[in-house]
Amino acid sequence: IIHDRRIANIFVQEFAARYHESGGSAELYSKVDADAEQTGIAAPTDYQLLQNYPNPFNQNTVITCWVPDTNNKATIDIYNTRGERLARLPIARNAKKWVRISWDGTDDGHNKLPSGIYFAKTSGGSVTIKIIIVR
Repeated sequence: IIHDRRIANIFVQEFAARYHESGGSAELYSKVDADAEQTGIAAPTDYQLLQNYPNPFNQNTVITCWVPDTNNKATIDIYNTRGERLARLPIARNAKKWVRISWDGTDDGHNKLPSGIYFAKTSGGSVTIKIIIVR
């Protein structure tokens, strides 16, 4: 049992995303009420980045992130182990919420990246996740 509504919301959203990715078509509840006024649990105040799923991956992976404002220029940047930015994934948003970004393992030139270890970071955050591609 998860007692923190914010954490429960993340798990429910992740479950719904995996269900739909695997071909499920039924309408699922995709949100646990996590309104701060009702629950007393405040939304994150800084950029958050959750571990991608699946990881390692071959074709596609999903990265879940929270951007604390309505900045439409927020991005997730993908780096190699030398610190070179290889891809920039835009985050299109209109309101504060958790957003899922699908990435196909390509660089900005749409070239498939080889097997290896990569890192993802939001444009305004300090959290970095490790992403593994296996071709």
